[in-house]
Amino acid sequence: MNKALMAKLAWFLASNKDRPWTKCFLEKYCKFESFWSVSSKSNDSHKWKAILETRDILLRGSMFVAASGDTINFWTQPWIPWLDHHEFTELMQQIRLRRYTISTLADVSIDNEWNEGIIFQIFGEELGNRIIQIPRIPTPFSDQIYWKNSLTGQFSVKSAYFLDQSWRFAPPNKVWNWLWEGGIHPKTSIILWRLLNEAIPTKNRLPFVRDKDCILCDRGGECAIHLFRDCSFAKAVWFGSNLPLKIDCIPGGNMRTFVENLISSLPFQDRKELLNFIGCVFSEIWHQRNATWTRNLVANPTSAIINIMSAVREIKNALACSEGTIMELHQNHMSLKDDNLETSSPIEEVRHVLFTDASWIKGVAGIAAIGVERSTGRWFVKAQRSHSQSALEAELRAILLALNWAVEEGWKEVHILSDSLVAVTALSTQDRPPEWKSSTIYFSIVKLLKNFVVCKFFYINRSLNTVADGVAKGARVAYEQHILYQGEGIPPVIPIYFSA
Repeated sequence: MNKALMAKLAWFLASNKDRPWTKCFLEKYCKFESFWSVSSKSNDSHKWKAILETRDILLRGSMFVAASGDTINFWTQPWIPWLDHHEFTELMQQIRLRRYTISTLADVSIDNEWNEGIIFQIFGEELGNRIIQIPRIPTPFSDQIYWKNSLTGQFSVKSAYFLDQSWRFAPPNKVWNWLWEGGIHPKTSIILWRLLNEAIPTKNRLPFVRDKDCILCDRGGECAIHLFRDCSFAKAVWFGSNLPLKIDCIPGGNMRTFVENLISSLPFQDRKELLNFIGCVFSEIWHQRNATWTRNLVANPTSAIINIMSAVREIKNALACSEGTIMELHQNHMSLKDDNLETSSPIEEVRHVLFTDASWIKGVAGIAAIGVERSTGRWFVKAQRSHSQSALEAELRAILLALNWAVEEGWKEVHILSDSLVAVTALSTQDRPPEWKSSTIYFSIVKLLKNFVVCKFFYINRSLNTVADGVAKGARVAYEQHILYQGEGIPPVIPIYFSA
């Protein structure tokens, strides 16, 4: 843990945080060399030596995104996003054998863009084509360092500790995060967590029980995987439910791999709904098993299926009521904010208002912007299809599309209305990118803001942005080319500010 804590100090120095102690350390120890290249000396302080020893943790867990590239070492600091540190090091060791005289990424760049000729010469055509597609941060911004295991790129001691001590832990498994997502009923989460850990008193786990046979089918030893998948009673329940399955065809040697394979094999877009259904099935099978063993009741697949369907409906109703309550509280909170906004700082009217939205599925995004000219009643629609790594990146691309469009038209005063609260908050504060993988888009947006006299961002509820949403979905599904059209009269959206 001490090493992970020291890594936090190293992170502050590597990212050049504005702290008095970081300025003091860098001025004293890194006056002629960078933090990454400076070597430990015999007369250095004990703390400084301990900080330098944690640089390997930062290199394994960080990713460098280049602007000019003059502070990023070409050979040692990971800058290829799809390679982990081990793969990056192996690639660079192979390239070093050719004795290229390269020091930093600036040596393979022209200003803030890749020098394609040098990249192809070093990496070849196939890998070179992928590398020149790595986005660069525009001027006047500097090179950035991000922590890969964090969505926002922020370093955490916990993540550094797990990275440093990874040999002691099993690799992370996403199924554990699925269980506790919003939209999963708490009862379902607890049942699934116990079953996936096999923390239930099946007969194979009870040493005082001599008869280990399954009480429901009497055809095999009772363990969790037999009871919920291989038992003939379980097969009948799964096949007769509203999602008929030949459950014995789903592979898995334990409950965790069985549930993972079950989820991946079903064409369900809503994983939360599927997990709630699986939890209801498991709960009912366990209830029937207990009733048979403790009260000598006959297990009935038909009544079990009816109970499962009833439980699924109850969970849907409970979650719907919960979402309705949360939405009502959110709307009340928003209305209070709007009241405060109206009384304290009225919104300045501008000539042009732009609504933006994105539709994203599996890397393909449709982005749209709808502009309204308030003085003349003219309105404009622009949309295109693009590739994005996440929904948030797609939302940022939609805002970038709108701002580029405004610059082309020469508009100097604009308001941007988006239903992405994360994007609006990040761009309003301009503190840091909301997601490190989309940092280049974020910095491109911030750079464009210098072209405007007034440019403000406002959050609106998704229900008020349905037109932009529909255009974005159309662009994702149907439009390969950019589309642009305009109209006059009543605009398809009215620029009323329901901002937070």
